[in-house]
Amino acid sequence: MKVSAKLRYTVRTLCEIGNTADNPLSLSKIEKKQKISGKYLKQILQPLEKKGIIGSIRGKNGGYYLKRNLKNISLYEVVECLNENTTISPCLHNGLCNFERKDYCGSHGKWNDLQKLINDYYKNTFIIDFKDEI
Repeated sequence: MKVSAKLRYTVRTLCEIGNTADNPLSLSKIEKKQKISGKYLKQILQPLEKKGIIGSIRGKNGGYYLKRNLKNISLYEVVECLNENTTISPCLHNGLCNFERKDYCGSHGKWNDLQKLINDYYKNTFIIDFKDEI
């Protein structure tokens, strides 16, 4: 499983916005500091705003701000917000086997166990955990 660029950029962007908690951060400043195009930033910021994770203020002194603390935003929530697929095997969906072979598939149980570990990791990892790394 590979973590998408979209998810990595979103985490970086949230951490960047979190660094300026008192003042909104303009799109151009995020673009410059994180080296992510403004057009792409808009694509990742829109679902975050829709979900209520961030807010925005228009105008000369406007920009993006956090509506919630980074310690209260799970990686799982961001993954869901971006509609990212974290399923490790095509036979799994929401931790359940989708194929009729589950009764005789010898590997299904282990893939399911791994999927649960990954989902738990996403649910128990918060954006604040990345802040010192970025």
